Amino acid sequence: NLVIQWADLQFGVTKLKDTTDKLAKLVDRIDYGYKTIVIEQLGDLFHSSQMKSSQTLKGTMLDDVDMAQAIEDAKSFYDKVLTKCVRHADKVVVEHAGGNHSDNFEYMFLNYLEAKYPQVEVNYHNETRKAYKLGNVGIMLSHGDTVALNKLPMLFANEYKLLWADSTVCEVHTAHKHNKYVEQE
Repeated sequence: NLVIQWADLQFGVTKLKDTTDKLAKLVDRIDYGYKTIVIEQLGDLFHSSQMKSSQTLKGTMLDDVDMAQAIEDAKSFYDKVLTKCVRHADKVVVEHAGGNHSDNFEYMFLNYLEAKYPQVEVNYHNETRKAYKLGNVGIMLSHGDTVALNKLPMLFANEYKLLWADSTVCEVHTAHKHNKYVEQE
């Protein structure tokens, strides 16, 4: 199995050309072939929750971005990966946990993926936490902005009791805690 974790891609600030090197390495890895590939979309796929202004879901104003181009970049990014995944895996699944920047767009984007790739199981919803099982491993997803990270394991155990109890190993995959890097010229 292969689990691909995508968090805080923030298309709009991130451009498709910024992902070229890492995307090439990922596509090479997918060529190995797998029983199951799970893509975890851990929130903030887009920088903004709006088309005509740049802001988070709660209205925090952000630097302006071109959301139409951001959506096209995200489509190209996912298309490159999902096309490879469906060729090199018996099963492909996209899981999701909503983030604080663009959960509304993420919901619609995952709906788009489901329509474009009917052979991919796309589990879209509007929840900030979700859990699934891969083999004997229980995995809970959280963007990480709505609860203290050290509380997530107990939330997993309480909110997904049967999955927790039925798993040999339990993991929490999260995001949101990222750094800003400044390039000097």
